[in-house]
Amino acid sequence: MPFRLKVFTIILTLLVVLMVVVPLVVPIQPPPGVRPLAEVAGPDATYVEVLGVDLHVGREPRQPVAGARTALLLHGFPSSTYTFDELAPALAERGFNTVAVDLPGFGLSERPQPPDFDGGLDPYTPEAQVRLMTALLAELEVDSAVIVGNGSGARLALDLALTEPDVVDALVLIGGTLSAAPGRSWLGDLVMNSPQMQRLGPVFLRQLADEPGVDLVRRGWADPSAIDDETYQAYHRAFTIEGWDTALWQMNKAEAPVPLFGAVGGVTAPALVLAGTDDRTVPASESERIADELPNATLRLLDGCGHFAQEECPELVIDAIDEWLPVLREP
Repeated sequence: MPFRLKVFTIILTLLVVLMVVVPLVVPIQPPPGVRPLAEVAGPDATYVEVLGVDLHVGREPRQPVAGARTALLLHGFPSSTYTFDELAPALAERGFNTVAVDLPGFGLSERPQPPDFDGGLDPYTPEAQVRLMTALLAELEVDSAVIVGNGSGARLALDLALTEPDVVDALVLIGGTLSAAPGRSWLGDLVMNSPQMQRLGPVFLRQLADEPGVDLVRRGWADPSAIDDETYQAYHRAFTIEGWDTALWQMNKAEAPVPLFGAVGGVTAPALVLAGTDDRTVPASESERIADELPNATLRLLDGCGHFAQEECPELVIDAIDEWLPVLREP
């Protein structure tokens, strides 16, 4: 073998060995400033155990009103129940029992890891989240509810309507889409599930606690200068909980939901489809397509609003809901 080729082969072999071995032996420290979930949540946080997962819920009013209709509020990425701080009490004033839930890996909900998956249930997959929400309603002794979802929460609401139509009275979809992230190849799955990525993947996701994550929040508003410190603090709270990075890695590893183009025509529940005209995360045209394909949908475009319209433009969202409410059947 020529000398230069031999040197090149040795260098290449060393690089491969470094890439394979170093991630397995380099010490991985926890993210800075993390604390146990119970300490961050405090004594007043409310939890419901569902299929072995402790889900954090916020309820308005605190004591449900007998006979009132329930609204289940599903946040999107990278939010949590705080995204409904304006909408939940407004719906309560209109006679709803509202239940806002932190999905696994977000907010103050439990962050189980594979050794702790109850009965093999991976709570971060789209299918498991449908099961979790259905079981949550059953645990709360709610037969059916109006499902309100923002972003990926809107997608989860559609999945519920498709697979568990009996629990869905109606849909309110804010900034939703029928599309999905591209699926991974076999090579992508091999890399994602490699021992090296199991250790390094969570470290890569820690940027969500810094400027890249904050930029996601800003992009969700048409006017980022209107975001107050309380919203930023609520967003950052999830990144002070032990295991937040490994939980988000488990969610990132989970298969993306399949596209729903042409699949929602059988959803008969009334639907209010809302989209901010200045949504830079999911174009309003995506909501227009949802409204076109749902057989019983009402579309409202919210002028000057971004992706998190329920935060930035709560009055416009509530006005649209008020106009739409008469189409719902009596509970």
